[in-house]
Order: sequence, then structure tokens, then C-alpha cells
Amino acid sequence: MRLPVWPPRDWRALLALAASVAGAGVLTGVSVWVVHLIATMPKTDAERLLALRALANSNYGLLGIIGAVLLSLGLAINRRTLKANLGKSGFDFSGGDEPVAAPAAAQAVAEAAADKAADIVGGARP
Repeated sequence: MRLPVWPPRDWRALLALAASVAGAGVLTGVSVWVVHLIATMPKTDAERLLALRALANSNYGLLGIIGAVLLSLGLAINRRTLKANLGKSGFDFSGGDEPVAAPAAAQAVAEAAADKAADIVGGARP
């Protein structure tokens, strides 16, 4: 299987879309669990306290998931720079500012459409 030749910005947008879909799926599942937990709330105080602690811990997890999804969307779409130095060694990750060129397939389709339009009108292609 060959991957399509896309510019890096398109790959990051696809990653952002996949992360947002996965995050929405996880958040939906956890929301269903929370509603079920509230609907079947225990009757004794000790069990109720245990259920409320589970709800509180799940909310911390939800905040972490929401933060990860927002971070992945921000990193995938926006221009970013990440630099770190540890003593004499370090790393530098940057990107997102390169120009986006039209893929070859889109350019070929545009040229074919222009040729067909020129044939229909009966004139020469500019």
C-alpha cells in the first residue's frame, strides 16, 4: 500500500482530524459511563462516597483527554517551534510555515478542465 503524496500540512490536518474523532469517541464513552453511574447511585453513604470519588477521578481523566486533543489539534494545524537544550546536546523541531503547493493531481485536473472548457468554447486555451 502506497501512501498519497501530501504536503506536511495536510498530514498534520489528517492527524488532527483523527485525534479529534478518537477524543470525541472516548469522551462519549466516558460520558455514558458517568450517566450510568449516576443513574445507579448506591443507597448507603459509604458506597455513595466511593461513587463520587470515581466520578471525580473520571473528571480528571476527561480534562486530560480534552487537553491532549486540543494540544494535538494545535500542533497539527498551527506553525510550531520546539527547542530544548541539555548541556551541549539538544534538539529543534519546527515547521508549519512552509508554503503549500498544489498537488500534481489537482494541477492536472485543473489543466484538463481548462482544455475541455477551451474545446467547448471553441477558442484556444490561454
